[in-house]
Amino acid sequence: MSSPPGWFAGWHGDAASHTTASVRPAGSRALDGEPGALWLVGSWTADEFRMVQVGEWRVAVLGCCLASDSEATAAVSGARRAGRPDLLVRLPGSFAVVVDDTETTTVLGDAAGLHPIFHTCYQGGHMFASRAVALAGLRHMESAGALNLDWFASTLFCPDVPDLTETSSPFSEIYRLPAGHARTLDRRGARTRRYELPAASRPQPAEAATEELRESLTVAVGRRAIRTDR
Repeated sequence: MSSPPGWFAGWHGDAASHTTASVRPAGSRALDGEPGALWLVGSWTADEFRMVQVGEWRVAVLGCCLASDSEATAAVSGARRAGRPDLLVRLPGSFAVVVDDTETTTVLGDAAGLHPIFHTCYQGGHMFASRAVALAGLRHMESAGALNLDWFASTLFCPDVPDLTETSSPFSEIYRLPAGHARTLDRRGARTRRYELPAASRPQPAEAATEELRESLTVAVGRRAIRTDR
């Protein structure tokens, strides 16, 4: 379940003072409208992204989501009723999620950090993308001035201390959203918080746990095979 070869980017800000055309990446295609603009860049197949709309909630699932269309719609409906976008990360698969309700944009990375999300302030708003270099290209005209020397030093000399680089990137002023976190963008600004993961199931005998794992793997492989045959 590796990340798609393409990348995505989004922007949230005051649409009255900046049009999305001024922040839209070159060669991209739009997935939704202002003020929470979202774009895909590069090669994406139909199975690598999904848009679900329930009421004012427009949800983009970016990556490999193994839920059926009905399951995804039901999950969005439940998350909307609860006012909890983070519930959507519990869908089966490996993906990032972007939720926009016209007033607020919420960006959620996966719990394992396999789908990194980077963010920065740009054009009077907040820009995010799945590639740090894409944001660096917007923020910095000269690549030399874009380098984050602290990140390189930490990576070279303290590779076993990931906390040192958990929220940074190789580029200055380009930050990484930690795994298991959500970033909320609205008129009040931007806030990052850890989202709640499903509670661990109660201890089980080895035989029962093995059977549960076997069933989960069988379902996952079966759904992946169905997607591949489409």
